[in-house]
Amino acid sequence: MTASRAPKTGISQGEQAIEILRIGLGVIWALNLLFIVVPASDYWGSFPAVAASFGASTPGGPGFANFVAAHSLLFAWVIAIATTYLAIALLFGLTTRLACIVGIIASAVFFWTQYSTTFAFPGGTDVGPHPLYIVMSVILLLGGAGRYCPSTAGSGNPGGPQFIGWAVGWQGRRRRVFSGPFLQTSREHSGVHLFANAERGDSQTADGGAARRGVALQHG
Repeated sequence: MTASRAPKTGISQGEQAIEILRIGLGVIWALNLLFIVVPASDYWGSFPAVAASFGASTPGGPGFANFVAAHSLLFAWVIAIATTYLAIALLFGLTTRLACIVGIIASAVFFWTQYSTTFAFPGGTDVGPHPLYIVMSVILLLGGAGRYCPSTAGSGNPGGPQFIGWAVGWQGRRRRVFSGPFLQTSREHSGVHLFANAERGDSQTADGGAARRGVALQHG
């Protein structure tokens, strides 16, 4: 029987960098959430006026901004819920793929409504934060953020609902385990099963060979 090698554990520096970027973007969305929950910012009371003010900077005219201002309570709640979700999802690695897509869409809408002020020549000073949010979210989406946190040994329920699997970025036959508040990739877990299956295969092959030799000796 061929001795099996121990499965590789730990994550690379590149994977660590992806996770650090994920947490950093989560911190940014958490800070954005402060402007919603702190009473001094008057988020709810000033929302209609702020939404209407983007009419002049939105390409295509003020129609969209006026529509948001006319339904301010609905859109104020949508933005508040989305901001809360992005902060929690990115900080704790929950449904990271879905969070990246939501973040890209939200930042693209915000960037569109502020386009004429950020890209005004002369008068503009920079492109604003939302292009950076979009680029960071794309990097996290392509880099597989939220899949590299090491799992707790011996814990977990592999598998799960198909939508949850898509949201956290399941690919191929990689297995996920639920460990604490995180949905993660268990490389150690899947590696142990891989080597265990290999050993079982070697054992079955050896047993089969011994049985065939025994039959040959009886007939000989």
